[in-house]
Amino acid sequence: MGEDKAKAQAVEANLDTSPGGKRPPPGCLLRASICVERSLTRFFGAVGLSIGNSPYSFILLSLFLAAACGAGMVRFTPENRSEKLWVPQDAEAQVDLADFRETFGSSPRSSTVILTSSKASGEAGMASKAVLAKVLDLHQRLEGITFEVSGKTYNYTDICEKRGSGCAMSTPLVVWDYSEASIQADSQQTILDRLTPDDDDLLSLGAYAKTPAALIIGGLTKDGDDKVTSVAAFKLSYRVKNRSPDGSGEDGTDPLAEAFERKFIDLALAEVHAEFNVSVSADRSFSDEGGSAILGDVQLLSSGYMLIILYTAFNLGKCDKIENKAALTMAGIGSIGLSIIACFGLSSAMGQFYGPVHSVLPFILLGIGVDDMFIIVNAFQLTDAADDVPKRISDTLSHSGVSITVTTVTDLAAFAIGSTTVLPALSSFCVFAAVGISLDFLFQIIFFVPFLVLDAHRIKQRRYDCC
Repeated sequence: MGEDKAKAQAVEANLDTSPGGKRPPPGCLLRASICVERSLTRFFGAVGLSIGNSPYSFILLSLFLAAACGAGMVRFTPENRSEKLWVPQDAEAQVDLADFRETFGSSPRSSTVILTSSKASGEAGMASKAVLAKVLDLHQRLEGITFEVSGKTYNYTDICEKRGSGCAMSTPLVVWDYSEASIQADSQQTILDRLTPDDDDLLSLGAYAKTPAALIIGGLTKDGDDKVTSVAAFKLSYRVKNRSPDGSGEDGTDPLAEAFERKFIDLALAEVHAEFNVSVSADRSFSDEGGSAILGDVQLLSSGYMLIILYTAFNLGKCDKIENKAALTMAGIGSIGLSIIACFGLSSAMGQFYGPVHSVLPFILLGIGVDDMFIIVNAFQLTDAADDVPKRISDTLSHSGVSITVTTVTDLAAFAIGSTTVLPALSSFCVFAAVGISLDFLFQIIFFVPFLVLDAHRIKQRRYDCC
């Protein structure tokens, strides 16, 4: 410490004007920099001394602060709608979209099953009595789905998009009025005739002449007389009304529709038939697949976290029973975890939403937090081991506090500027990141450093790590 003081005095001496007048006086910015650095050094020295004398008080303070900020999670709002993420909210397109929805309402959600014939279906493919009877049975079970939301039971009729007195559906079964008796009354050739589109691609059946064949049947095979000989696929579509003002729920979801679609998908995927294959799609299918992909990476992400923790433990300590610092490493990771919880809660309380980009935020905070841990521990190892622990912690923060403050302020400034972007997703992410970086810095001081105090006492007493 004496050498450091001598060096500082030497630097100050070089800044002064020499008697011969050869060295110019320092500029205003340099003087201001020195003044700020001295102030931060004294401040962090005082904080370090306080933490060294009362580590448990600061640990309790950090836990209380994390809980208080985390309470803001009651306002946590995920957002997946593209118009809320990637389009400026004052853009003309937003106004046009709002006017469209106010005038025409929300577009209905659609759940679709596609049935494709297999070799066992015979020459006519899907256009046979046996196959149609099974398709009708599947339709009746899909239409009869019941589900619960918030303790209340609903069925498809309760939530469907209305068309006249019934629900809006598109299936080839409409040709037989959804009646098995009507199907059995037809011959195979009559069935093919009914499913044969005319010159306008409309079904050739009186009352249903306005039903476009392309919407519900596919893969038609014709003979030389242009008569249909087989049908390769049927499509069954069921529409559900969007019950939110903007068409997708206040938080981008529609609980009733999504609950129905979940049951719809599960029932359709459970179908196994020799005559046809079943494929299913619903509005929630894309988000489900995205969620599955994310869950599939959980193991990989967990491995990444473990590697970082092991790397941090090996770099902070030694391969020794006393000084391996595994418990201190976990305390540092815990401080980062507290900053993440507090960041999400405080940002949510500020009215910010959580979007797809935000998933990288824990990695950013982990990297910054681990870097601060290295700086603090290395500064502690450079202190005089003969001094008492509070004095060593004071010297540690006097040296490392300025460094981690500078990195925190620069990162904070970068994300604060980024939060001014007109893209809502990036703006919200930058706010989350700025809040998280600030809290990460704070918890390194008031949570990690107190555990460094406890670890220093443990090493002095020659107790094993984690004891």
